[in-house]
Amino acid sequence: MKFYLLTFIAVVIIVFTAAAQKEKAEYFIGVGLQPPLEGGTLVSVGFTFKSQFNLKNDDAITAAISFSKIGTRTNYVIPYPSNFALLPLLVGYQKRLKKFFIEPQAGAGIFSKTIVYDAAGHEKVLNNGAIFWGLATGYRIKRFIFFLDYHRVSSFNTSGLYSQHKTFGYGGINVLIKID
Repeated sequence: MKFYLLTFIAVVIIVFTAAAQKEKAEYFIGVGLQPPLEGGTLVSVGFTFKSQFNLKNDDAITAAISFSKIGTRTNYVIPYPSNFALLPLLVGYQKRLKKFFIEPQAGAGIFSKTIVYDAAGHEKVLNNGAIFWGLATGYRIKRFIFFLDYHRVSSFNTSGLYSQHKTFGYGGINVLIKID
């Protein structure tokens, strides 16, 4: 609990410090497509809200919250279908090279997994805290940002059931549009 409180306080300090800059903040909303990567996942769609605080040197401090719900295939490891949801809050530093950019990101969030554990369809939902870190790179054209991203997720299950540490990666192709 202390970790989440400290993370929240750090994010608030970073966002308000960046907002105090003389340059104007920008806000974006968008959608992303995550292809299957690790663990037999299916293609999924995610949604993102991003704020970007421009600095004087043409770089930016960013804060983003996104949501993705990803389904899994059934196979010999996962006998029944299940899905998981990711809700990260990420902060980043966007280094711009004219219209191109590269942006390392880190943050915390929620990893929620719904497990179907028998043929009758009984479900168990596990909500865990998680650490997210990754990299985005993209291109900006006027009001639009097109980018690719890849993130690693480290979740910690403390519910007692299936108690384990899980690390996996996911990525996506995203487009954001500036909100005026």
